Amino acid sequence: FLGLDQVVEKLENIDFERAVFMGAEPTIDPQLPALAGIIHEKFKAENTLLTNGYDVPSLDHVDEVVLSIKAYTDDIHRQYTGRTNRKVLENFVKLHQMDIILRSESVYIPEYIEKKEIAKITKFISKVDPNVPYRIDPYLPVYGNPWRPPTDRELIEAVKIASKYLNNFTYLKCRQKL
Repeated sequence: FLGLDQVVEKLENIDFERAVFMGAEPTIDPQLPALAGIIHEKFKAENTLLTNGYDVPSLDHVDEVVLSIKAYTDDIHRQYTGRTNRKVLENFVKLHQMDIILRSESVYIPEYIEKKEIAKITKFISKVDPNVPYRIDPYLPVYGNPWRPPTDRELIEAVKIASKYLNNFTYLKCRQKL
């Protein structure tokens, strides 16, 4: 892994307007606040954080947070992640109350996290603010997992459900071989 100084050195040769902190879970990196500050101050770029929402580090130099709500039902969330979702939902509300751009997303997994769960997630978001942008991502098969990707029809049905609760939602389509 690169140290903070090495990352900054690599960035010196790149012309960029936005940095996206993502992959695994960026909030567990203790250097995140410092690097975000450098990117803001030295490079005059905006910062976006993609997070699971368990922890909220200093966001003084983060412009936008995309919080992934895995599931609203705590039992499903625990089964999927091994942890309760209580802190995630609390942090969603906390982030909404901050002066920061907040978006959310969930992964549609057929026969697991699907229409019924998407309805619960979007209903929760709508109670916080029906204008928070929300995106439904299709599950992409990962070796060893038993799930299949959703069909376009399943995704569209989930989008129809989201439209009952939210004013700003999108989805990504699967690219499936027929």
